[in-house]
Amino acid sequence: MAEEENEQETTEAQQPEENQQATAGEQTEQNQAEEQQPEQDQQTQVAESRFAEVTDTSQDAEEQSEVHRRNLEMLYEIPVTVSVRLGETEMSIRDLLDLRQNSVIELEKVADEDVDLLINGVHVGKGDVVVVNDKFGLRITEITSKEERLKNI
Repeated sequence: MAEEENEQETTEAQQPEENQQATAGEQTEQNQAEEQQPEQDQQTQVAESRFAEVTDTSQDAEEQSEVHRRNLEMLYEIPVTVSVRLGETEMSIRDLLDLRQNSVIELEKVADEDVDLLINGVHVGKGDVVVVNDKFGLRITEITSKEERLKNI
């Protein structure tokens, strides 16, 4: 019986030591896990993405023409400024300040030469000045090509 008690005491004495070792081992594992945690937090998170289905965008010439026509129709109502330039000249500020009522500014264009047609300040053609119902008008005599007009926009 005494031997059993001694074994029990020895076993009980060993158990706290083993528990302490187990606890120390668990703490080491926890410390390692905590050290790895910040590294995991800094890792980039990847999420699943979904994209729209790709559809066939090829169109026959007739469909493309219709789409082009509709796109142009959207632009038809945009207002633009149409100007006619009779001519130009350069003058000094002194001459400009000397202008009075009835002063005449001589332009570089000859009287029978066509005037310039401008759309939003872009030269697009030339024409003759005409009078229509007591108002000035312009008879277009020359228009630049579509390519030139688009290049100047």
